[in-house]
Amino acid sequence: MGREAGTSLLQGEQNLQEEPGPGKQISPGEKKSDEQSLKTRIGCLLERPPLLSLQPFAPTVATRHSQALRKALQAEEPAQQEAVEIRRLTEPAERADGRHPPEPGGLPGPDPQGFVPQKEIVYNKLLPSAERLDVKSDLQLAQIKSNLGRAVQLQELWPGGLFWTRELSTYIRLYGRKFSKEDHVLFIKLLYELVSIPKLEISMMQGFARLLINLLKKKELLSRDDLELPWRPLYDMVERILYSKTEHLGLNWFPNSVENVLKTLVKSCRPYFPADATAEMLEEWRPLRCPFDVTMQKAITYFEIFLPTSLPPELHHKGFKLWFDELIGLWVSVQNLPQWEGQLVNLFARLATDNIGYIDWDPYVPKIFTRILRSLNLPVGSSQVLVPRFLTNAYDIGHAVIWITAMMVMLFGWMFLWKMQDGCEKFNS
Repeated sequence: MGREAGTSLLQGEQNLQEEPGPGKQISPGEKKSDEQSLKTRIGCLLERPPLLSLQPFAPTVATRHSQALRKALQAEEPAQQEAVEIRRLTEPAERADGRHPPEPGGLPGPDPQGFVPQKEIVYNKLLPSAERLDVKSDLQLAQIKSNLGRAVQLQELWPGGLFWTRELSTYIRLYGRKFSKEDHVLFIKLLYELVSIPKLEISMMQGFARLLINLLKKKELLSRDDLELPWRPLYDMVERILYSKTEHLGLNWFPNSVENVLKTLVKSCRPYFPADATAEMLEEWRPLRCPFDVTMQKAITYFEIFLPTSLPPELHHKGFKLWFDELIGLWVSVQNLPQWEGQLVNLFARLATDNIGYIDWDPYVPKIFTRILRSLNLPVGSSQVLVPRFLTNAYDIGHAVIWITAMMVMLFGWMFLWKMQDGCEKFNS
């Protein structure tokens, strides 16, 4: 019925718009009668009751349009609020938070509360959008802090915690460490707690660890008074992963990169270990130190990785003075170049670099240069001996050079170079 009504209306409109063909003559009387008949037909159609009522569908259509409009407005609200916030904060008038208006260069004035960014990327000031970059970074940092804290409180490490830690990593890559020292310390402590969660997935642990390493990279930004990190959670994690008792059985699988990530993490956290950490480490690992047992390798590895050597001079009696004489005596007494001897050399090189002028190396200098020269395996008295390139028990040449440089002994250094030149000439002849 509705289709018939639409067809009749369409025919009426076509009759109204129809023009006479060429050669056809219409008299005035016929034209007048046709118009009257057409008006009569249209009037009858208009006077009929509606064939298909649209009243039941009106609320549905209205509701659908209102929902679509509401969704569109909700989608536009964040963008409008951000635009209003940026416009409000970048206007030359006084800021609502008490900070001074932006300077002609587009940088905000000093904060009356004493907010000083740790280390931001200075080249961002040269960008064309430098005027709005400060406000945008502040809004992004506030969003990261609120959502990361909410994810941790709800114990939603995936996907919430992992997503917002990646957002923090992106923020650091774009703007640098553009947050206060208090926020810097809180970020480090939060990520340290996340990394040390027992039985955490290796992929998530590596993601948190890499971000924590990035936050700890600039050691000049945080002192020992600002931050203190316990060493035992890291030790438990290294013991569980690097010395796993079930990995060789196929019950656990760890990627090859996890060892480097863990060692780098310990290296980054080491300057912030407590002052009593050295005594606790020695108490933990001294029972493993037996030259005739395989546990010796494990003990020296832990000594090399964990022992802090960058304590201030007033804390040296709690630091290297507790173990230096003991370990240097062990190194001097060993003559067969075991595998763990190279790790002791790495530890001594780091100790000499971090404490230049505080250690008397003179009694050990002849032995040190003799051992380093012997580890090079230079030919003596024969030119037919080939020097092996990849030795498992040779000293790392980088640490050996650092050790020699930090001891500041030029006389023995020249003698060492002369011996090396003599050996190379014999080898090349």
